[in-house]
Amino acid sequence: MQFSKSIVATALALFASSAVASTVDIAYTSNGAYYSQQVEPYQRTPLTQPGSISTFQNTANCYLFNYYGQEVYYVAAGATNIDPPVNAASVQCQDPSSN
Repeated sequence: MQFSKSIVATALALFASSAVASTVDIAYTSNGAYYSQQVEPYQRTPLTQPGSISTFQNTANCYLFNYYGQEVYYVAAGATNIDPPVNAASVQCQDPSSN
């Protein structure tokens, strides 16, 4: 229950910050640990901690890519539990204003 509350709180914080910036805020669980970073829209960006992604929060629609550059998962803006987890190494997101 506590984990769900933290996902909702993070998602709300990410959405609040997206109104000001053109960067995309993402947060995710990789190999059981939680990370966050900012990415530029429409640019494929390596994840700070690639690996088995089980949760993903974002301020814009994003695509996750594996180590070989193949798209492995589409993540709509918001908070998403990914079950089963996907192995991802990079992300590419749309502009937050296009959602």
